[in-house]
Amino acid sequence: MTYPTRIDVCDGKYTIIYDFETGQSECLRYGEKWRDLCGDKMVLAMFDTIVELRERAAEVEGLKDYIIKALINMINLEEPQ
Repeated sequence: MTYPTRIDVCDGKYTIIYDFETGQSECLRYGEKWRDLCGDKMVLAMFDTIVELRERAAEVEGLKDYIIKALINMINLEEPQ
């Protein structure tokens, strides 16, 4: 799993920034410092979950494209020449 240092949520309204070396984290709201999230393990857990779910969503999108192409190829093979 690849870990970014920041995640945007709510169409960019909030940005969660996490420094994995120091364990420091903060939240921006509309790009401005909004909250210090230091020591909040719940935020780190949500950060991890967001990263994992976004990676899974990307895999599903890739699989969807693969399946669509395979179905199109199957349909084309079944048509009389």
